[in-house]
Amino acid sequence: MRYDPKADRVAPSTYDHNGPINYEHLKAVISASGPFMLQYPEWSLNVVVNITPCQKEGCECNEDAISITQSSGFTSLSTLIGREQLEEFRSLTELARTYLHNPEMLFNPSAEQQYLEGEVRKHLGIDPSVFYENGPPLGGLRATLSDECQKDSWRAHNLKSIFFLLGEHRRMIQSALTLDNRAAMHDIFQTPNDFVDLLDNHYTIGFLTGRLISEHFVRYEIEPYAKLGQAFEDAQNRRNAASGKSSTSKRSQRIEAMLTHMERLVAANSALRRTGIQVLADLAIEDAISEDSQLWSQGQGQRDEYLDEMRSDIKYQERFNALRKRVM
Repeated sequence: MRYDPKADRVAPSTYDHNGPINYEHLKAVISASGPFMLQYPEWSLNVVVNITPCQKEGCECNEDAISITQSSGFTSLSTLIGREQLEEFRSLTELARTYLHNPEMLFNPSAEQQYLEGEVRKHLGIDPSVFYENGPPLGGLRATLSDECQKDSWRAHNLKSIFFLLGEHRRMIQSALTLDNRAAMHDIFQTPNDFVDLLDNHYTIGFLTGRLISEHFVRYEIEPYAKLGQAFEDAQNRRNAASGKSSTSKRSQRIEAMLTHMERLVAANSALRRTGIQVLADLAIEDAISEDSQLWSQGQGQRDEYLDEMRSDIKYQERFNALRKRVM
C-alpha cells in the first residue's frame, strides 16, 4: 500500500481532476451530474466535492457552500471551505490529497453543525436561528418532540445536550468579542493559568460536542445498517443450521438405505459375498437410487465416506461388522 494513494477513478469523468481548478466549470458539472467523486480503491475510501446553496441557520449570504467529504464504508468526515480557498489548490487531486493527509488545514465543523441544527429543528421543534439571535426565552426553551423522540428519549436528550453546547460555543465567542482592550482582558486573565484554563475548557467543550455528535451519527446513521447486517447474518446462520440439520438427516437416511440394501443383496445372492465390500456397496447404492432417486440426488459419490461412517458410528457398527464377516 502506498502512503500517498492515487485516485484510480473519478466521476463524473467530464471534469479534469488533475488540471487547474475552473470553479464555474466544476460547479456546472456538479449541477448537471451530481457531486464530484475521487475514488481511492487502494485505501477503500472516496473524496467527494460538492457545491450547493448555503444552508446554515440564520445565514443570508446567498453564497455557495463547498463541501469536501472523505468517506470509508459507513464513516465519513465532512467540511466546508470557501471558493478562494478551493481555488488556491492547483487541482482537485491536490485538494483531496491535502484533506486526506492534513485534514486540520481544511476542517471546520459547519457541515456537521448544519446537519445537527436540522435535527434539532426536526426532532425538538426548536429553531436554532431564533435562539442564536435572541437567546433563550424568559420561560426557558420548550421542545415539541417528534414522534421518533417520543419513542426514543435518548435521541431527545442527546440533541438537547448538543444544542446547548453549540449555543455555549456562540456565547463564548460573543463574550470574547466584547473584550476590546487590555484592561478587560487583564480582569479575566489575571494569571497565565487563567488563560490556559480557558483554552482547556474550550477544547473540552469542543471535544465533548464532537463525541456527542459522533454518538448521534453512529446511533442513527450507522447502527441501522449494522442491525440489518446482523439480522441478515442471524438469518443466514439459521438457514445454514436448518440446512445442516436437513443435510445430516438425509445423509443418515442414505447410509441406512445403503447398509440395508447391502444386507439384502448378500441375503439374496450368496455369490456376492466374494465381490468384496466396496463392490457390494456400489451395487447397494444402485438399488437404493432405484428405490428413492430423490434421496440420492446428492451423495452418490460418497461411498467410501459412508463405509467409514458405518465402521465408526455406533448406530451402524454392529450390523456392519456382522456384514463384514460374511463378505470376503
